Amino acid sequence: MELIGEPMSYCAGKRKYRSIELALDALDAIKAKNNDAQRHKNLKPYRCAICDHWHIGHDHKKAAIIAKPKGPKEPTPGQLRRARRRAAEKAVRAFLWQDRVETLRYLQAAVDREMQAYAAAGRQKVAPQPM
Repeated sequence: MELIGEPMSYCAGKRKYRSIELALDALDAIKAKNNDAQRHKNLKPYRCAICDHWHIGHDHKKAAIIAKPKGPKEPTPGQLRRARRRAAEKAVRAFLWQDRVETLRYLQAAVDREMQAYAAAGRQKVAPQPM
């Protein structure tokens, strides 16, 4: 384990290592000496942006960058249930709208037939009164 300078005088008290191999050897020694697996579980060597040497510690920023990107999540049962309900409601609304459109077309055709019947009988056309 090769240290450069005093352990407490660089980068807020972190030890500096010249290479990743030296940092990994030091990490192995720390884990062997301190048999507390939970405490040293997430320790790893990382390159310091300040001094450009290697340190051992928790480098959360690097861990986030190195982590595998997660794929799209599967929808939960509740999300699937809500999606089915929304699709069913949308289908009902579409059916009701289509029924309304067909009813209006039927009524318009009926009014047109009545108007033609009045015209054929020689009666005066009466304009429909607005409601």
